[in-house]
Amino acid sequence: MRTFRAKAISGGTWVYGYPVKMPVTPVLDPITYNSYIVSANLADYSADLAQGFDDQDFPKTAVDDSTLSQIVGILGKNAVTVYEGDIIIANIYPFENYNAVIEFNADKSRFEMRFVHKPTFQGRAIFDNNTRPLEFLMNTNIDIVGDIYSNPELL
Repeated sequence: MRTFRAKAISGGTWVYGYPVKMPVTPVLDPITYNSYIVSANLADYSADLAQGFDDQDFPKTAVDDSTLSQIVGILGKNAVTVYEGDIIIANIYPFENYNAVIEFNADKSRFEMRFVHKPTFQGRAIFDNNTRPLEFLMNTNIDIVGDIYSNPELL
């Protein structure tokens, strides 16, 4: 299973795989890096790398580092694959008028959903920025409506 995704610099499509950073050559001071997603299993290349394998042979795609997202898992009764940064709808009382953003909470070392009222909601947004653990979603259907990189207007 691919555990990360990021937007390709060329074309802006999602690329799935493993993140790597490679120094720009020639090496300058300070060292700068390019970010890539490698779509193959790195374990397949580990023996070759130990013997001086050329990193240009990796099946890699240059990506925008700011869009790197880790897979959260498969959630809900309808088994949706969710990534960090996804915007979801979960019609659970009392959050029917809210979208939820999947975020990592470093203080609690877990992924959570942060509720943000839908742009069409006219009432008091008393649950804005309220967070809940993802276990809250296990017994409901969820729909991914976008992500924070492509659809910021949903927030």
